[in-house]
Amino acid sequence: MKLKRREILVAAAAAASTQQAPAQVPAPSGDLLDLARRTQKSNREALDKVLLPMAAEPAFHFKA
Repeated sequence: MKLKRREILVAAAAAASTQQAPAQVPAPSGDLLDLARRTQKSNREALDKVLLPMAAEPAFHFKA
């Protein structure tokens, strides 16, 4: 599941507004952890296939 930027901001604002002590995050189960590792490996392999010249510039400009 992908979160959009607005959803992340809403979740962060909700977490900050509750001001509760941070809860312990349970360790992911073996199946979920294996799935995450396989997904990351396949994403890395897909990115390695893309040839991008060093002269490539981003499609945005930084403004101070």
